Amino acid sequence: MKGKEKTSEEKFKAVFESSLDSLIVVDGKEGKILECNPATKRIFGYEKEALIGKDFSILFSPKVKVTIKELIKKTKVYGAEFTQEFCKADGSILVMDLNATMIPWSKDQAILITLRDITERIQAERERDELILELKKAMKEIKTLSGLLPICASCKKIRDDKGYWHQVESYISSHSEAEFTHGICPECAKKLYPGFRKKKDSK
Repeated sequence: MKGKEKTSEEKFKAVFESSLDSLIVVDGKEGKILECNPATKRIFGYEKEALIGKDFSILFSPKVKVTIKELIKKTKVYGAEFTQEFCKADGSILVMDLNATMIPWSKDQAILITLRDITERIQAERERDELILELKKAMKEIKTLSGLLPICASCKKIRDDKGYWHQVESYISSHSEAEFTHGICPECAKKLYPGFRKKKDSK
């Protein structure tokens, strides 16, 4: 039996030391840090010695309202799993997924806390949401013309949905982002200003 226990301890230690996530063992009564793996130093920037014996809440962001006692209570009843902000040694903030479960430790019980950094994922999600909002806003502001437009074969006015007739310029301006500038095409210039056209040609 002792041989099996030793093997289990060795497996636990191997997984504990090699995990890429921060693994922290916390006292199940007071919430003091009993052990932490190398990834904890890499992620948070604390030396192991600076954390052992300290209250686990030393890693909490100032914004976090959950106390270590509340975390212990939740973990003992049904385990704990949630996302919250944590604070690195240099004061910068990390958003992390927390998973806590009770484990046997020496002659008592402790809490194994797994912390996974999801800061980049949260930032990407925020940027995606902001982009979607910007696109929705832009779509609301864009006016487009589509479908069949009833247009008079003689005066070229366009009939709207309510049955009113509008000049082509006013209708298009109110239903799109297009703006009009006015000029005269060569054919109309000949009809409207025949004398001007002849003088220009004679030169």
